[in-house]
Amino acid sequence: MIRRSPAAWLGWMLLPALLLGAAFSHEQIASNLANLSLWRAVSAADPTLPVAEPLEPCERSWFRTMHTRNQGGVIPKEQVESALACGAEYIPLLAVIAPTNVEDARLATILYPQEARAWFWLAEASAPVDTAAERSAYLQTVRLEPSYGLAWCRLGRNYSTAGELQKAQEAFLNCCIYGDPGSNGCYGAGRMAEKLGDLQKAIEYYRLSRWDGALDRADELAGRLQP
Repeated sequence: MIRRSPAAWLGWMLLPALLLGAAFSHEQIASNLANLSLWRAVSAADPTLPVAEPLEPCERSWFRTMHTRNQGGVIPKEQVESALACGAEYIPLLAVIAPTNVEDARLATILYPQEARAWFWLAEASAPVDTAAERSAYLQTVRLEPSYGLAWCRLGRNYSTAGELQKAQEAFLNCCIYGDPGSNGCYGAGRMAEKLGDLQKAIEYYRLSRWDGALDRADELAGRLQP
């Protein structure tokens, strides 16, 4: 049985990029090519094509879901339900396949109410049309997983857009503390502190960043504060 993790499904979707990356080994490239061949065999539903062993229902469901997505088709609700039923570990993959589908994301939160990844998907799908639903889902995400750095950054953006600068600063600072994905958290916290008029805090937060632009801004502000 050829069994693949959710990370492997994502690898297949990004196969062209993987094949172009010089950092990947020949073994990895060969593995991805084998995966692609198997995917084509199953999505074509051709029984004459060689498959080592029959695929389990979840494996077949995911092959076909990916095939529908890559053909530009609308994934039927029944197929989404079937894919989600395979397990919560597949939520991030489905979020990649249908990033703006609020109905699918909401279904994920119903099936897996304790999964932060489901609420994050719902928040991302809700933005920017329904900022209230977006905020509510991000808040639930960080309640379930307080160290979810990217959710904190997105929450900071939501608060900032609404003009709630103090809350935005706190959210960005949490993003900064929890890994600062994209180098936006520490910079965002500094930017909010600067808007609130606290230049010392702004400098402190900017200097936590990995981004040169934030570090340069910290130096610029520090220069202004020198007598």
